[in-house]
Amino acid sequence: MKLIFRFTVLLSFLLAASKHLCSQELVQRINALNSLKYDDWVKTVRDFYTEKKALGITDRSGTGYNQVSRLLWFHKDRLDTKGNIVNSDLYNFHAYKNFVQANQLQPFVSVSAQTAEWIYGSPGFARSTSGIANGIGRVTFVKLDPNDAGNAASATIYAGAPKGGIWKGTFNKTTGLVPNWTCLTDGLPNIGASDLCIHPTNRNILYLVSGDKNAGIGNSPSGIGIMKTTDGGATWLPTAFYDDVPPSFSFGTIRKLIMDNSNPLRMWAATTNGIVRTLDGWQTFTTEQAGSFWDIEKGQNSSNQHLIACTSSRVYTSNNFGDTWTAVENNGGTADYTFSSSRAEICVSSDFVNNRSFYLWYVTGSGTTTSNIKIYSGTTSTWTDRYTGTNLAHVYTDYCMAFEASQSNSSFLYAGGVGLKQSGDGGITWTDINDGVPGSGTFSGNIHADQHFMAWDQGFLFLGNDGGVYNYNYSNGGAGAGWRFISDGMYITQYYRIGYYNGPNGFVALGGAQDNGTHSSSIRVGCCDGMECLVDYNNPDIIYVSSQDANVNRSTNGGNSFSNFSPANFANTSVWITPMAMHKTNPAIIALAQVDEDDGNDGKIQIYNGSWSVKATNTNAFVWLAFAKSAPNVLYGITSSQVVKITDVTAGSPTVTTYSLPVSGATCLAVDPNISSHLFYSVGGYGSNKVYESTNSGQTWTPLSLNLPNVPVNCILMGESANDDLYVGTDIGVFVKLGAWSYWAPFMNGLPNTRITDLEMGNGLLTCATYGRGRWFTNLYAACSPRLDLTPANDPSNSATTGYQYYTASDTIGSTRIITGGTGTNVTYRAGNSITLKNGFHARINNEFLGMIAPCFPGSPAPLGGRFAPLYSKPEMQLLKVVSPQYDYMNPGF
Repeated sequence: MKLIFRFTVLLSFLLAASKHLCSQELVQRINALNSLKYDDWVKTVRDFYTEKKALGITDRSGTGYNQVSRLLWFHKDRLDTKGNIVNSDLYNFHAYKNFVQANQLQPFVSVSAQTAEWIYGSPGFARSTSGIANGIGRVTFVKLDPNDAGNAASATIYAGAPKGGIWKGTFNKTTGLVPNWTCLTDGLPNIGASDLCIHPTNRNILYLVSGDKNAGIGNSPSGIGIMKTTDGGATWLPTAFYDDVPPSFSFGTIRKLIMDNSNPLRMWAATTNGIVRTLDGWQTFTTEQAGSFWDIEKGQNSSNQHLIACTSSRVYTSNNFGDTWTAVENNGGTADYTFSSSRAEICVSSDFVNNRSFYLWYVTGSGTTTSNIKIYSGTTSTWTDRYTGTNLAHVYTDYCMAFEASQSNSSFLYAGGVGLKQSGDGGITWTDINDGVPGSGTFSGNIHADQHFMAWDQGFLFLGNDGGVYNYNYSNGGAGAGWRFISDGMYITQYYRIGYYNGPNGFVALGGAQDNGTHSSSIRVGCCDGMECLVDYNNPDIIYVSSQDANVNRSTNGGNSFSNFSPANFANTSVWITPMAMHKTNPAIIALAQVDEDDGNDGKIQIYNGSWSVKATNTNAFVWLAFAKSAPNVLYGITSSQVVKITDVTAGSPTVTTYSLPVSGATCLAVDPNISSHLFYSVGGYGSNKVYESTNSGQTWTPLSLNLPNVPVNCILMGESANDDLYVGTDIGVFVKLGAWSYWAPFMNGLPNTRITDLEMGNGLLTCATYGRGRWFTNLYAACSPRLDLTPANDPSNSATTGYQYYTASDTIGSTRIITGGTGTNVTYRAGNSITLKNGFHARINNEFLGMIAPCFPGSPAPLGGRFAPLYSKPEMQLLKVVSPQYDYMNPGF
């Protein structure tokens, strides 16, 4: 099991690769394993870079290093008990449902309006210091509502984020901007959004493809299937093409969904396990063609009868609405046309005369690729070569590749990878179109890298990439217009870590983001994948930021400029995220952890106190560092299986003590601010133990998981109050435990149901980093309020999705709120004397609401006496409303 958690070992080997080599070799090796064992992936990557290193090759650019390392980082804390990479979307969704059902009647304390009311802490956009739009987060699709095709002024727009759900706005067709975005899926437990189909005559009917279609190296699964809404996104319910029971969704990953506009109940899904068709809106479905499919398109001018789909080696067509499929033949018709590729995409144009015509783009390699573009004529049933060359848009095949043709001039093609290319002669020659021009008058510059989606829609070309949503407006395929960044207000940033200061010297909130650098408020101050970041609490103009390759930099002017802060021997020797910590009384003392295989030590802790020096080593890599506040020179470091204590970091040769952990897979370490020997550590994965406590510096440990759901616990933090408040960030939200409690209470009113990757606190506020929904703030735990008046105006959740809420008051609760969202929405009101559901209160259909009369402060969970009853919004009950002035309980079915 040791190898499973030694992810950081492989990263030291990721030094060696060459942009001149076939970089897809690494991904092909992983795919060829046909294994989801994490050990096997680690060994494969290690062996690959060891081979290159032996050849003296140290340049890893163009090898897919970032994509592979990022995916391994994500998976390593989400393994099952046997060390397998699993569908964490599915496991988390299942665990969330089980937690709600098992704990609905538990007397959770203090999740009231005065204690946990999370609000956005992310800017919703990020500019560099020069004012250029640098992006927010990754987007997998962009769609305009077809019901607005005839509206010259505006259209409803939808965009999907693989860790941030579906977003809805109003697209202004004159300015090309979207002034407002709203998330429709905050109540769904972090299932992601890969694609969407919109009913062509009823804008309220939407079909959501869950998961992350662009993170499938090694066939790692994602998503739970297809969800449906009939009220414009207010309520989401599963279709039959859905599964919420682990270990995996049987159809793998859904890569694309298309709809027959003449018969919207008929749809086709291209999946990693075949083409699946429904004739009744996913009440039933059948697999019509086996294979792992990348793309599926409707032939133009064919009334949706003709379909085209591709795998990595063949193109298939259907002439009968997808009932049967036939491989396209070679020239002469003597055999199937076959090709060997890492990925393939197809595109069609309304300009084509024959509905069987299409373009095919397939690549070998990843980053350093060989591209082949061909056109197939449906009229003559022949293939024609259009382009063969290397590095067209620098595609990373399992991550970013997009292909589109102009709908008015089929000679214009667009190819997206890391970059973006355009051809005006049917793919023969290509030019860069990365450079943007001012879109709103406030910024200009290049589009973000890594194109995941590209499509013409109602005269606009839309892009979805690692930065967000962009559009290009020219209806005839000619040049002249510019790219517009239109993602402002989409809170979809995937933060790894945050740095936070809130005190007498000001307020600074940093966030290290996936492929969007480090954010300081709405300013991007760091590059690449931003990661751990720190703020000097005596002078918040001094900040520290880091990125992959163990790059650490320091700024003394608030991020306007930086200088290198890494130790001399530190480069390219760290884990994906470099652990960092700041001394509690002397902010100039900084601790960093690194990995260095060359001298036989996987893990090293270095201390900066005017200069760098190594203070501790370990045969495993460190995943977290924490100074003790009550004993400032004491530093703890935790690996996956051990805790290391350094007693005096300022000493030349400090005492270093190492203790084993009872369960491997540690993700984070917290030190009691008042007692330096009092520790807590959290555990990832899907085993039964999530949190452990030690009162003797880690010599012995006691389980503290209690009623926590069986999801990864990614971070843990202890407050400084007399309540001994302890917070954990999990894959489905934040939970709190006081020292006197024998249970964990959900602490997430208003917080999206998403992965929490970091927690920080300061001056009465708690802030969390999410991996897909930005940064959020709330007050720290406080006492139970006697009375609560809950209204739509003070509802922390967005108006589209209520999600999980739990309110308690010692006396009364009154509410006029609207409970909405469908699957994943669960709301509880717990009051000592009365609950008043006033005029305007509305628990919409298929949303769960529970009201109970019970004490606010039980010393421990006790059998619930008194008057309580579940109140559900049942299918036959469109409105749950109380017009009488007082009710101390309600009967089911009221």
